[in-house]
Amino acid sequence: FPLRNYRGKKDIFGRKFKVTQLNITDSLAAAATLVMGEGREQTPIAVIENFTAVKFENPNKSKASDIRIKRKEDIYAPLLWQAKWKRGGSRPCLKKKKKVK
Repeated sequence: FPLRNYRGKKDIFGRKFKVTQLNITDSLAAAATLVMGEGREQTPIAVIENFTAVKFENPNKSKASDIRIKRKEDIYAPLLWQAKWKRGGSRPCLKKKKKVK
């Protein structure tokens, strides 16, 4: 469910919430936007891993086909297919971090 309801629960100071709900989907989108940027950052995708508040499922073929968008109907297709993509790059935030022993 995309909302986390805090109404009636206590905050960190012991006060009861009256109207607060957290929009999980909006929060994830905001976090992704922070990583991807809205200017010249040119980070095309953000991957959120190990987030337990959202339950991911393996959809059957029928459900999977329901969310497919034909290229002709996809408003982002022209952008993605006509872009002059480059391989590689020196984006330090995208490189894997070395494990410290």
